[in-house]
Amino acid sequence: MILTTDKPPPIHKTRKAMDSPMNSSVDSSVDSSTQLPPLPLQRPPSKMPPSEVLLKAERLFFSRGGQPLLEDVSMTLRRGEIVTLLGPNGGGKTTLLQSLLGLHRVSRGKVVRAKGLRIGYVPQRMHPSPLMPLSLRRFARLGNDAPAALVDRRCSELGLSHLASQPLHVLSGGELQKAMLARATAKEPNCLVLDEPLSGIDAAGRQHLYGWLERYSRQHDCAILMASHDLHLVMAATDRVLCLDRRIRCEGKPQHVAQSKAFTQLFGSDRYALYAHRHDATEHS
Repeated sequence: MILTTDKPPPIHKTRKAMDSPMNSSVDSSVDSSTQLPPLPLQRPPSKMPPSEVLLKAERLFFSRGGQPLLEDVSMTLRRGEIVTLLGPNGGGKTTLLQSLLGLHRVSRGKVVRAKGLRIGYVPQRMHPSPLMPLSLRRFARLGNDAPAALVDRRCSELGLSHLASQPLHVLSGGELQKAMLARATAKEPNCLVLDEPLSGIDAAGRQHLYGWLERYSRQHDCAILMASHDLHLVMAATDRVLCLDRRIRCEGKPQHVAQSKAFTQLFGSDRYALYAHRHDATEHS
């Protein structure tokens, strides 16, 4: 199966085992009644064996209007792991996510996707029109065969049950982000791609939802790739961090990347004193 960068990746509506080999083709706020445990200082290691690669970017370049947005970016995402993209505004995080999804035709490089990949995508923002009075529940089922009971369960887990019959355009920004997350997970994906998924949600709500995402990943063996500005929370809820500023500036385990020189240059020298080691971080010049 050949996938090209100008076509979005397929989203399959049925569960399939992910035992197929990689394609080698060139491609281009939570309900207040729900009590969740506080996040640890770092995500506990998975008990699962190493899994196959679901998404792989190989030396991607992308420019717009003569301005380079991605330069020689390579990365992998494996089943069941959480990988977070950090970087300044304009550093290329959204561009990279959309390139991996096939929404951009990259200038050079290739994207490789596993056969049977089912992606749930949450964009950075959405602006529903009041001229289309689509309820939250109907939106969550739009474009998929998700059973009503599954949609209702997702809404309950995300604190949206009382809003399920409300039209999308009356929801707050944070409620709308959670509605998109409910829809993305109702597809039963094996890979979630999330672009600033918790914007508009207060700090306590973000912490709860990061915990929910971690549990979802563990329970469903689902890979998560997300762009985020929540630096402190990210360090507790992710397996690997990629620091992107057009290029990958550093990558590795969060507690190690936080002490790297490249991370300090991007985010400051006193942001993560609680991470005391530098091993296993890779810096890129």
